[in-house]
Amino acid sequence: MSVPESDTTARKSVTLRRRLIAEVEQLSGPRGFSAATDEALSFWVARKRLRRAIDRHGEDTSGRGPCCQ
Repeated sequence: MSVPESDTTARKSVTLRRRLIAEVEQLSGPRGFSAATDEALSFWVARKRLRRAIDRHGEDTSGRGPCCQ
């Protein structure tokens, strides 16, 4: 079974605070760092998408009905 291209992994170099790296490694173990980062970024992206959808909805319905007051 092949993995969809959107779910394949890729390397990315990032700069993080040492304190944050140490805490993530302590909580997840050195091999869990990528999984923890992936999970955190997935939540971040979902939150940004939701915020964008809410903002668009507010623009589309401004002044219409009690839900938008």
